[in-house]
Amino acid sequence: PVLDTEGNTNISGVTVVFRAGEQEQTPPEGFESSGSEAVLGTEVKYDTPITRTITSANIDRLRFTFGVQALVETTSKGDRNPSEVRLLVQIQRNGGWVTEKDITIKGKTTSQYLASVVVGNLPPRPFNIRMRRMTPDSTTDQLQNKTLWSSYTEIIDVKQCYPNTALVGVQVDSE
Repeated sequence: PVLDTEGNTNISGVTVVFRAGEQEQTPPEGFESSGSEAVLGTEVKYDTPITRTITSANIDRLRFTFGVQALVETTSKGDRNPSEVRLLVQIQRNGGWVTEKDITIKGKTTSQYLASVVVGNLPPRPFNIRMRRMTPDSTTDQLQNKTLWSSYTEIIDVKQCYPNTALVGVQVDSE
């Protein structure tokens, strides 16, 4: 169990919130948002940033999900070494592109790896967002570092009480 009989934590990085389903209950802490995900699954190339337009009036934040198909450099002897790739998350503000997040993915993987960042303080709608690759594209099979923009999620911050609804919310740290 996550908690022992005395209420002490057995497993770190796990948060559990419970509501019994009363008419007047508090909103569950840590679950104050609702999101709508737009799946892209698009490769981001060095010379071709990917741009999307945001028109939804009620969103408070955006979550960008991105990553690599693989991230490894193979030497002529067959050794596999870590590599890295750099991406920018940008928002168009007052006609110019502003870098909101400067991301470097470092490591070694032969399978897909995805990460997410959240951006707040959004400009008036409509506005453009884009993912830009700053690392030159690989020109050899020895360096695998294709990047992709998997999705973006439009997040609305809400505090719902869920009256007369019993619920359990669980958050698990990815570490």
